[in-house]
Amino acid sequence: MLELDFIGPVQVSRDGQSLSLPASRKTRALLALLALDPRRHRRERLCEMLWEIPDDPRAALRWSLTKLRPVLGERLHADRDGVRLDTEGIDIDVQALRQAVAAGPETLPLATLAALASRVRGRALEDCDLSGVPGFEAFVTALRHEMELHERAILAAILAHPLDAAARLRWLDRLLALDPDDAAAAAARQVLLAEPGGTAAAALPPGVLATVAVLPFQVAGDAVLAGVLGDLVSAGIADHLSRFSSLAVLSAAPVAGDAAAAARRLGADYAVGGAVLVTGGRVRVRHRLIDAARGTQIAAGEVERPADDLVTLDGDIAAAIAAALEPKIRFSAASAASARPLAAAAPRELFLRALARMVHDGDFAAITALLQQAVDIDPRYALALAFLPWTALQSGQVADAESRSHYAGLARRAAQEAPGDVMVQAMAGLMIVLLDHDFDAGLAMIDRAARLNPDSVFVWVARGWAGIHAGDDTAPFADFDRAEALSREDPTDNSINAGRAVAAFQAGDLEAAGRHARRSLALMQTSLEGYRMAIAVAVESGDMAEARRLAALLLERCPGERARRALLLPFRRRRTSERLHHAFLAAGIAD
Repeated sequence: MLELDFIGPVQVSRDGQSLSLPASRKTRALLALLALDPRRHRRERLCEMLWEIPDDPRAALRWSLTKLRPVLGERLHADRDGVRLDTEGIDIDVQALRQAVAAGPETLPLATLAALASRVRGRALEDCDLSGVPGFEAFVTALRHEMELHERAILAAILAHPLDAAARLRWLDRLLALDPDDAAAAAARQVLLAEPGGTAAAALPPGVLATVAVLPFQVAGDAVLAGVLGDLVSAGIADHLSRFSSLAVLSAAPVAGDAAAAARRLGADYAVGGAVLVTGGRVRVRHRLIDAARGTQIAAGEVERPADDLVTLDGDIAAAIAAALEPKIRFSAASAASARPLAAAAPRELFLRALARMVHDGDFAAITALLQQAVDIDPRYALALAFLPWTALQSGQVADAESRSHYAGLARRAAQEAPGDVMVQAMAGLMIVLLDHDFDAGLAMIDRAARLNPDSVFVWVARGWAGIHAGDDTAPFADFDRAEALSREDPTDNSINAGRAVAAFQAGDLEAAGRHARRSLALMQTSLEGYRMAIAVAVESGDMAEARRLAALLLERCPGERARRALLLPFRRRRTSERLHHAFLAAGIAD
């Protein structure tokens, strides 16, 4: 049976085997128009929908039809005046959801609903965005809105069935990924996580790396105003932290005793508490992060704002605090995992250990081995699937077309396994750019992650790097600036400055490229991209002694480093790859 999937990147398969589609977005868009509206279309109308006037639209349409014919065969009917696709007997995901919702999803068995939900892999026509063709833009906008409503109806019907705690939490997370402002779903999730008897730990989704209890904030100054704002801030911090897929957040009622003990009673790894002071027209919110097991303070900070706009003030403060705390929690959990004996090889523990080594020693061969072990244990563990291609790239294990295809397949699997996990979607999108050389699909995936949680540092770092490879010299700087502003103490900062160095190098600004590369290495000696860019800058500046010194340090950290790596990475500006390749060879790195 022929299967056409449009909810996510466009995919075509026959009898379970994926069929190759042309990379052209307009050809994929044409397929969507013909499949989702199976009447006979006039050629003139299709040209108006998909091609700008300066193009030769009829020739472009003929070209696209020739590319679709090997996929669709005799089902594609085209004559001088019109085009039609015979969809009888074709399994189309959009039509399947439409039929289920029209029939009433509440009447369907749980297995059928889950199968329908699994067909939603992202936004409808995720890799078909076109600019300058308003007719098709309107078609895509309407389809995406319709499919989001249908997905919501399917998820609501699933949650109406009896489910165990783990399954219910998984579907609630999926619903919140679709609509982070769904107050009823967020409340149901909080209730589920707060259930006694270890339910929270047992039900945690695979992508959760730590649990956090957000405690009520103390108040001072204007008692009435501070009291109201204190409740809003603590609730807001819980809400913004819960948007990070790496965290499971528990809200706590007022409790006696210290914060660590309160967090332990809730079964949380960390506690967030603090105080709100309103005085002299200013609001100051002091926050602190506590390790529940050890009772020690990990981090503390203060956010101050004028008290003139209370409508948006609590959200602004909560977002700023959450963005500052998430990386501290993530890397604290990673360090704690590294210190524990590995009694049982659980994928989450292995991933946390890999994460710690990314920061502490940068041994990417060892990191890749940890992630591969996690995937061997659980082939569906999305975090390891998403990060494994990146670490393989860093350690020189992506050396030819076969290995590139293998690791690109892992990234796509990761994206399908965890559509609501922001870290997974951002990293998988970047890997699809770097390994599949599919700029549009990768950037669309990263943009979807940004919509899920615009406060994630990972999103903007990934978007900056993807933009560089797509040939953009300006937008990546804005993306990296936004990432740095979200959390200035995130160890991901070394990727930010290395990315700035590549963008400046590509633009021909060697002075700026060298400055950013040096800053990357000053922040973290494990930054392989920092070494690579510093080598390229040294060669093009004529400082060969420095280039060879840096190359020796890079090879010491990454013995598998090869100059041809630069040619395997997809730069739309091919000259960038050639310059990097030449620089690495000149510095003494073997091809």
